[in-house]
Amino acid sequence: MCAAAVAITRWPRATRWLRQTHQRILVGFGGEWTEQEERRTVEQLDALASSSRIVAGISSLGTTTLVAWRESALRRALGEVLGVKLDHRIRIGGFAIIVAVLTHTVLLWLLDVPVQTLGWSTRVFLLIIGAVGLRRSEAVAAALRDWQARW
Repeated sequence: MCAAAVAITRWPRATRWLRQTHQRILVGFGGEWTEQEERRTVEQLDALASSSRIVAGISSLGTTTLVAWRESALRRALGEVLGVKLDHRIRIGGFAIIVAVLTHTVLLWLLDVPVQTLGWSTRVFLLIIGAVGLRRSEAVAAALRDWQARW
């Protein structure tokens, strides 16, 4: 991330804009712009970006998250699921939604928690989505591919 921040500061448009702004300020105060000034400005910008606590914090946050994701068991488990064809993933998702809704309903019934109309209608809606994903996965996959093709 720190390298990314330095790369952004070296990005031609950003560097050009910073250089032009610095030149205008110098010229406005009656100074002159030289190649030496430009090199010094770029070095100062690099030093500022590399020693910044904010850049270091963002860098460590991004690096930690990336390393954790690479080594996670969830990624290995999802790798097998995500490697499957789209219609099979939709079928798996529909089955997971149905199991989750039924498990939640049974737990609330066993714990004697009252459920109102909004709760029941949400459960019915989720069960319908799960059933459509489970029974009509090919049609849903085709519709999803068409939608993605338009975007």
